[in-house]
Amino acid sequence: MVEERWIPQIDKELCTGCGDCIVICPTDALELVSGVALLIAPSACNYCADCETTCPVDAIALPYQIVLVSA
Repeated sequence: MVEERWIPQIDKELCTGCGDCIVICPTDALELVSGVALLIAPSACNYCADCETTCPVDAIALPYQIVLVSA
């Protein structure tokens, strides 16, 4: 089985380039490039979701997979 690395998804159309996500990111994984937030260091992202909850325009989404296991 191949391990898939999940990363924040940034909607470039919605991003206003406010920089709030860059300031709040504890691992400096994000950076403004041409006025848009980009994940420049995917391996540094610890999936804390601070960027997602901070974004004022909901341009960042962190996909989660829920697996139901029967007892």
